[in-house]
Amino acid sequence: MTIFFLLLFCFGLVVLAAYGLSWRMNRLNSLRSHSIVAVQGVEARYPNLPLQQYGIASRLNSSSGRVQVLFPKLTERGDVEYLFSWHYIRDVTPVDPDAMPLDAFRRDSTLHTACEVLPVIRDHLEFEQDALHLNEQLRRLDRLADLVATSSFYGDQVEIYERAIAEVDTALLKARDLHKLYVRLVREALIGVQIAGYDPSNIRSDRLTFELEHQRLREEYRHLKDLTAAYTDLMLGDRADLDAHPAASNPNSEDETSPNFPPDETQDDR
Repeated sequence: MTIFFLLLFCFGLVVLAAYGLSWRMNRLNSLRSHSIVAVQGVEARYPNLPLQQYGIASRLNSSSGRVQVLFPKLTERGDVEYLFSWHYIRDVTPVDPDAMPLDAFRRDSTLHTACEVLPVIRDHLEFEQDALHLNEQLRRLDRLADLVATSSFYGDQVEIYERAIAEVDTALLKARDLHKLYVRLVREALIGVQIAGYDPSNIRSDRLTFELEHQRLREEYRHLKDLTAAYTDLMLGDRADLDAHPAASNPNSEDETSPNFPPDETQDDR
């Protein structure tokens, strides 16, 4: 009889473990498919977040059951800063505005703003990675141009590399302009939601301007991605040389916060 109850107890533990694993995997899959998440208790940990509990699930760790969430914030100087914070999956809930009653969604001005600004931030982060890649391509082109200039066999190709360098420089100038525009959009949205918190009548009734500017950003971002891919193809023929010089490590690997994005400046160390 004792053995029977022991086996029954072990079976119950296995069932509970399987249920817990299934729940965790379902929650992780749900978080992957949603642009916005809500984190329980985050305001006690980080007070004065403009979007309160709303953020973006940026990384998922299935083994530890934790989620890294991005929260945008403003510094005392008004600079935009992205805060990356780890939370247990039980505290992170995917948010689907389309499933909410329309009246409830309209009353939640913070969620309304989050639905606007968080996709812009996601685009901004992807764009920053492409800009870093383009910077790396420029360094590689510079190095190859220097090598070609010293060669008696390939010296006639210097002009080709110089033209490529000029094109990448032009693309990087556009990237700096896009970076400033992304930061301005995010900054204005975060300021707007805080103003609305004191006076709901200040919430913008016409969102068309914001949407049009975001659409223009996406189009220019896609153009920059195509340009990056073109210069990647240019470098494929020199892979053996490049493999001997590994790219710089990712500066955003485990940082708690991103570098500040001043409202009217571009980072100098792009």
